[in-house]
Amino acid sequence: MYVVCIRDLCRQIGKPPDIFHEEVVYLPGDTALAKAARSLQAIEKVKLQMSKLIDGLSVFLVLDDVWCHEDVELFNFGDVMKSSFSLFVTTRTLDMFPSANACWIDVPLMKPQDAVSLFFLESGRGDPMPTAKEFRFVKDLVEKLGFLPLAVRIAAKVAQAYPDFLCSENNLEDISSTIGTVPDSSAANQSIVNLLNRSFSIVTDADASYAVKICFGAMAVVFYHDDDDIRPWVSQSVVERLWAKLFFTSDYLQPYLLKLREYRLSSMGDITRLLHIMGLIDKRNGKEGKNTMEESTVQIHHDLLWEYGKMVAIQFEKERGGGNKKNRQLCSDTHSYSRRNTSEFQDVLIDWNNLMVQCYKDQLYLMESEPYFYCDSHMLHWLPHHMIKARKIKKVFKLLMSKNFLRDRLEFLGILEGTKKYAFDIRALKKLKISSQGGENSLISNESIAKESELIAVLLLIGNYLSDISTSVLSKDSKVEIGHALVFLGLTEQVFAMWDESFKCFQKAMKIFQAIGLEKYHPYIVGAMSHINRLSVKPMILLPERSENCIRLKYAQKLRDGEYGPFGLPLELSSLPGKGLVRFDKFFLGMPNFPPKSRNILAGIGPKEGFINATLEGNYLRCTQDGALLSTFNSVAPGSATIWNYDFDQTKVKGEWIIREDGKISLVDAPNLCLGSCKHTFLGIVARNSLNRAIFKNSKRLKESQVMEGEKDERGISLVLKSDVNCGIVASKEFPLIDTASTSRSLVPLFFGPSEETLSARFTESQEIFILDFGGIVLRAAFDLLKIGNFVQGTRDNCDNPRLGTQFEINDDGSISPVKAPHLALGFPEIGIMHEENKK
Repeated sequence: MYVVCIRDLCRQIGKPPDIFHEEVVYLPGDTALAKAARSLQAIEKVKLQMSKLIDGLSVFLVLDDVWCHEDVELFNFGDVMKSSFSLFVTTRTLDMFPSANACWIDVPLMKPQDAVSLFFLESGRGDPMPTAKEFRFVKDLVEKLGFLPLAVRIAAKVAQAYPDFLCSENNLEDISSTIGTVPDSSAANQSIVNLLNRSFSIVTDADASYAVKICFGAMAVVFYHDDDDIRPWVSQSVVERLWAKLFFTSDYLQPYLLKLREYRLSSMGDITRLLHIMGLIDKRNGKEGKNTMEESTVQIHHDLLWEYGKMVAIQFEKERGGGNKKNRQLCSDTHSYSRRNTSEFQDVLIDWNNLMVQCYKDQLYLMESEPYFYCDSHMLHWLPHHMIKARKIKKVFKLLMSKNFLRDRLEFLGILEGTKKYAFDIRALKKLKISSQGGENSLISNESIAKESELIAVLLLIGNYLSDISTSVLSKDSKVEIGHALVFLGLTEQVFAMWDESFKCFQKAMKIFQAIGLEKYHPYIVGAMSHINRLSVKPMILLPERSENCIRLKYAQKLRDGEYGPFGLPLELSSLPGKGLVRFDKFFLGMPNFPPKSRNILAGIGPKEGFINATLEGNYLRCTQDGALLSTFNSVAPGSATIWNYDFDQTKVKGEWIIREDGKISLVDAPNLCLGSCKHTFLGIVARNSLNRAIFKNSKRLKESQVMEGEKDERGISLVLKSDVNCGIVASKEFPLIDTASTSRSLVPLFFGPSEETLSARFTESQEIFILDFGGIVLRAAFDLLKIGNFVQGTRDNCDNPRLGTQFEINDDGSISPVKAPHLALGFPEIGIMHEENKK
């Protein structure tokens, strides 16, 4: 090969190339060492001959893309020349033994057009001119790659091996999966991984190169977030702490420290600088301020290099387990990170994160003993993450429940970002619990799995901390940040069915946004209100099939065709995204059974976290969680309620349904009626001191009519609210009056709705609230039960001896309470689950 290069040089300078020949002669019995010595002598002879040939000429020789410093010496003819000789070398590697007369030039990244040209050159295209679409695609691609030659070449090799890559919508996102999961190890795939392996050939000593590669793998594996960012910026000093801990605690790696020192990599900082020069990591230098100093930070340069780091970790775990140090060609096959390697990756992930936890052993002790101990930045960002990955479940809960840690974390990261960090940690713990139960995660720790009660305790701690912050002295921006943090916390609490706490978070956020003067249609107000409305659960009723409020199932066709397993399908809606069929008792305090002596539960439309899973058995919809059947309650008419019925005698259950192709659900006995959702929130009973109690605008007039002696004013008084803007007690326009022929009674479901539709009422002599509309009806608690969670409706007995309605009285604050239960009041239903002690 060397003689071929010399002949090419001769042709370029017009000298006869035939004077150079292969003159290496091996003798019988020569050892490998003897053969190598003879080859070296022949090369030196050719080099000297070439130097004499060009002596007298002014020579400028270019060596492009040099990887080994030995190659430079082969073409350095100037040592024996008397005339001018200059050698120009381009390389990505670091010259550990530079010549005394060498001059360094750091070349910046390529220009966009050069990067595009390099891509098409490396992809091996036959046609020189790309299409306009391909050019735009590649231009956007190289910009995402930061115009880095190595990254451009890798992407080009992917495009060469997989032509469809140029048509991919995800482009960069597809590279890692292409390399890591494609089963065949074609030459094109091999070239990509080999190209990454060659990055480490800058370190010419095999053992030192191996050790540097392990450092890179450890950084990639330990410092990434599953749900956040796989290439975060991390403190340089912390990364170097991990490397030091890894070398000094591993019997397998300790011998390599000497090799690193022999190669002039005497500290962990030298490894950082080397990886930065190699283009494998990015670095931001810290800034020293007047009173503080910001740390230098580093990150993995590209997503693909992060995947490569995982491959390195897997191979290291295999070699460490087998005690085999001979194989130094890490990640040489393209499916190093496949499913069969999950166990090895989990093992090294646990071990290396455990090293980071050990690094903070002293700080954790001080935090427990010193009330004013302040955590460092990495501890606040990352320590819970390291504990979770190391399966230190008890330790991470102890840390997350520390008020000092919570205070420091939210002060350092900010209220919103600190709350998000807590949420990410909690979701990681919940995911770990789910994975372990599903058999996908093999735990090697004796510590218990995360309990949901412990996760909820952490969320409650954050909620109390945010609620205790005094906003009176804070700036507007700080108040807004607290509002956003409350919204984020509320969304996280919904994952654990903490409906009451979630609802309160949204309410508090809304009050903060309103207090700083934001208008009704400001995005923050609209956003908070949308979360509040989303949490509201509306009764599911029968409506005419043409009603705009009819619901449609998202998985109607699969339900019709029986395409589901034993757990059925979630009754999610396509007509109301994010909502589906739910049980009322899972969301509202004290909701009574229907009827009270049964186990039947009112059916509703609510958020996805409470979805019912169901199967279709003939024409019956059966809940797979508890076996209840969906049926109607009482009469079959527009506005009639539906329930989850536990009467398993199907002959008595009025609930045979037709799942239509459009997703609507209609009754077999009344196909003109379909399931639908109420537009408004129903009128309910709450605690007298509840924030959800209704305060009436005309309470004074109502109270006067209640105590008026003699002839009462027959005119009605509007039941409009003072506590809620543009709101009052209303009836539905679609089903204002429901006649129940079996009981000779008429029902009017009552709701909170727009003030222009508010009903008018007056008190009777018996202290009933008499509504003048619909021929006259009285307010009555459903089933005459005066308890939190029950709802209130209008009724009329169509007989000569009607029942007495519920008696009410006006309170001084403008609320309305039942006479026989003054501790209760009319109001909006309260989100939450009734505790057992309050149900009695």
